[in-house]
Amino acid sequence: MNAPQPQETVQRRRRGCLLSGCIILVVLFLLSLVGLLLGYRIFLHTFTSRTPAHFPPAQLSVPERDAVHAKITRFRDAVRAAQPSPPLTLNAEEINAALVTEPELQPYTNMLHIAKIDEHGIEADVSVPIDKVPLRLPMTHGRYINGKATFSLSLTNGTLKIKAQELSVDGKGFPARFMDKIRTWNLAADINNDARSSPGLNRLQSVQVQDGNLVIVAPPAE
Repeated sequence: MNAPQPQETVQRRRRGCLLSGCIILVVLFLLSLVGLLLGYRIFLHTFTSRTPAHFPPAQLSVPERDAVHAKITRFRDAVRAAQPSPPLTLNAEEINAALVTEPELQPYTNMLHIAKIDEHGIEADVSVPIDKVPLRLPMTHGRYINGKATFSLSLTNGTLKIKAQELSVDGKGFPARFMDKIRTWNLAADINNDARSSPGLNRLQSVQVQDGNLVIVAPPAE
């Protein structure tokens, strides 16, 4: 028969096993942390950039841009004066021109370039400072999301909503866990809060996509 081991020896072995287990757990935790950090760095370099994208110049000539500005001004003045007006209809290139000519839209000049308008919504090239998007991610200050997005559009009780439904960077879909938050972000929040544009929004009847155009409808004459 084996002689029973002294209690002190048994306790030392138990402490040794416990210490070894703790070391293994710490190592596994550190390896997991390193894996997460590497994965996050890959995400940053895949889906964000240190510099904004540059959009192609406007396709419309100066006289055509002036005509777009005049059309928007007539509609805006009629809405503000509660006068009847035909709907304001803008195609993709006219919206791109408006992003340059209209003061309340100029904050979006370097963020959006409309590529197409169809039944799926508004497709655009985007270059959005990630600080504007409600992701609250570390190490992203000063970085940009440069990619392609599809936006839905609606007007409810004078509040314009332009929300990204799909977003991709270099052909790669933005990770789903982040898209859930991005879809809650209203790109038109600054327009709604702009003292120049919010009174007019409250007077509009509808904003919609129709036949490849953005159609803004004024209320009927009283």
